[in-house]
Amino acid sequence: MNGEIAQAVALVCHGNALLRGLQVPEFWPVNSTAKFCEQIDFATIKPPHDNPREVVVSATPDAWLGRLKASGMVGLRLRHDSGQAGHARWQDAGALGGTGRWTIETLDADGFTWEWVARWRVGNPQAPDRRIWLVRYGAVSRNPTVPASGTLAEEEPALGAALEKILEFASAHAECRGFVGNFQRALAALRPGGPRAGYHQDLAPYGVISERAAATLDACQSAWVFGAMGSWNDLGFERDIEAVYEAATERLFATLIRSIVRAASQ
Repeated sequence: MNGEIAQAVALVCHGNALLRGLQVPEFWPVNSTAKFCEQIDFATIKPPHDNPREVVVSATPDAWLGRLKASGMVGLRLRHDSGQAGHARWQDAGALGGTGRWTIETLDADGFTWEWVARWRVGNPQAPDRRIWLVRYGAVSRNPTVPASGTLAEEEPALGAALEKILEFASAHAECRGFVGNFQRALAALRPGGPRAGYHQDLAPYGVISERAAATLDACQSAWVFGAMGSWNDLGFERDIEAVYEAATERLFATLIRSIVRAASQ
């Protein structure tokens, strides 16, 4: 998964751990999803609506999580929306925001949900510590809470099948051989007691999600081969093979998104 998604996953998991009274490690600036960020803050939108202004309510993720606990929030969830085009496109995954709209939902005890959406922008592109990103999560709306759709258990067979299919394709075509290991590692992570090879090993504090959910998030990291030049997106084939490649890729992309949402939102 890319950095935008990984950070949202980590915030949801850390928030749920804190709300459940589990031991939560410091998030900022040490969490791996914050490694390249100069700033991560949180703001609300103040009227008037014709000239709204953003008011920072928490200057760091740790302060925000503490604020959620103090305000009586009962849980956090991750949500994905397809975007204005009607569906997220794996072909656009290399662009910032190209995977659709990722929302962190904070649920209160009164049956309402705040929706927080991140805005990433480059600060100092020459920062010697490579912390180039300025990230702001904005509370964009408050709506009645709706039940979550689907479970991780329902999604697990689809993820395994999508990975098997794309591994079969990659193994059969020389152009894809550099990605075979990604899919093999993802499948290995899904096996009981399988190895964890994902870059982010600190997405979830211990005990907040199940072992199956943790394995799923690890597998999704290994299988996330989407990006810009040099990525899985950059491959091309003759017409008949191209159709198989696109179908397998679309299936994997959609399954990864659903799996990430359901694993993070336990």
